[in-house]
Amino acid sequence: MQNPPTGEDSPVFRFINLLATFEKPLLAAVDGKGIGLGLTMLLHCDFVYASDRASLVAPFVNLGLVPRGGVLAAAAQARRPRARRRDPAAG
Repeated sequence: MQNPPTGEDSPVFRFINLLATFEKPLLAAVDGKGIGLGLTMLLHCDFVYASDRASLVAPFVNLGLVPRGGVLAAAAQARRPRARRRDPAAG
C-alpha cells in the first residue's frame, strides 16, 4: 500500500480506540507471535494468557521509531486495574 490511511478515521486507529474505550473486561490468549499491532492490542487487555510458545515483539524499538496506537499510555496503565484507568478529568 503506497499511501496507507493514517488519520483518526483509519481502520487501525478506530480499532485501537475501541479497545482503549471498551467498557467490559477484555481477555486475550497468545499461542504464537504477537508483533506490532498484536502486541499493542494485548496492552489494552485486562487479562492476557500467554502460552510457552508465545513471542511478543515491538519492532518499532529496533527501528528507532516512536510507537503508535497508544502503546506508551497502555503500557503505563497495564499494571493498574481497568476501574482505575479512567480519565480523572472526565469526573
